[in-house]
Amino acid sequence: LVSDLLDLSRVEEGVTPLRVKDIRLSDFLSEAVAQARVDGLRYSVTVRPEALPVPADPDRLHQLLANLIDNASRHSPAG
Repeated sequence: LVSDLLDLSRVEEGVTPLRVKDIRLSDFLSEAVAQARVDGLRYSVTVRPEALPVPADPDRLHQLLANLIDNASRHSPAG
């Protein structure tokens, strides 16, 4: 958590610039969910349109999704 806050602070201060590029959201989300498989929980990804591109910094977005999925897995019932 401290590391994440330090990263955010660096971005806000302009020390760590965002490296924004177009990413295919469905592929990005599916990969993040696949890396975060947790016993007893299932995640599904549906993006419409499926080939939707979004401008984002892949590293920062991955960090955000990993935190959200981790929190969801800790505070969700099985299934």
